[in-house]
Amino acid sequence: MPSVSEFVQNDAEATVKIGKAPHQVDIVVRYRPNEITTSRIQQMSERESNGDMLAFLKLFEETVIEWDVEGPLFGEVVVMNGTGPQKDDDGQDVYERRLLVAENANVPIDPEILKFLPQTTIAQIWRGLVEDQAQPDPQTQRGSRRR
Repeated sequence: MPSVSEFVQNDAEATVKIGKAPHQVDIVVRYRPNEITTSRIQQMSERESNGDMLAFLKLFEETVIEWDVEGPLFGEVVVMNGTGPQKDDDGQDVYERRLLVAENANVPIDPEILKFLPQTTIAQIWRGLVEDQAQPDPQTQRGSRRR
């Protein structure tokens, strides 16, 4: 009888397509397949229910080891002054567009940075990792024979 340790992978690499033609690109992602479990999804869901807006990005961070995604990446961030967030005349936080990741610099796998990427991009990457694990290993595939 096989042991779980015989088939659970701790490290894998996948090439994932993101975007739509003509702006589709391939990115290479090294990740931990053993983090993609129902239990981890349940934990993330519970954190989201408790108001953690970054719960999925935290799971993403714990799953993805590295990738070849580079800046520049810009984001709208709260302007801070000496006492906290700067407020406008209506008492709302003031935001400004800032460079978060320089051109040609690797985008860190950090929820505080990932939250500035489009949700569809993160979702495409996640879906690509799940699909990568669902694919049969090409080295063990055998052609079928008709009789």
